[in-house]
Amino acid sequence: MAQKVSQQKRRAFPLSKLTLAVECGGSEDTSGLAANPAVGKAADIFIDEGDTVIFSETQEMIGTQHILARRTVNDKVAEDIFKMIEQEAKRLNSMWMDSRFMSKGKVDEGLPL
Repeated sequence: MAQKVSQQKRRAFPLSKLTLAVECGGSEDTSGLAANPAVGKAADIFIDEGDTVIFSETQEMIGTQHILARRTVNDKVAEDIFKMIEQEAKRLNSMWMDSRFMSKGKVDEGLPL
């Protein structure tokens, strides 16, 4: 495979041809200081170029719904975000997992739940 790849020629193409998918690598105390803002800035650049950004873990969005909702393309998507995150919090709580625990890093960083 390396030989085949090495024969490929580089060429420019618009960012709008890419999809950025982000995955939590494990929240910890410095995520909100470095990694999250950097990934957020990259997502902003991709979106400004007409790209798509996908978040893979709904539980990682608990506590950020108000931030995500105000950045959506329309009110319907904003409502859907609130509903989706609320359902995820209920699911976690039904398994005796405090959904706030899933967002401890967000709370520590000052984001409201």
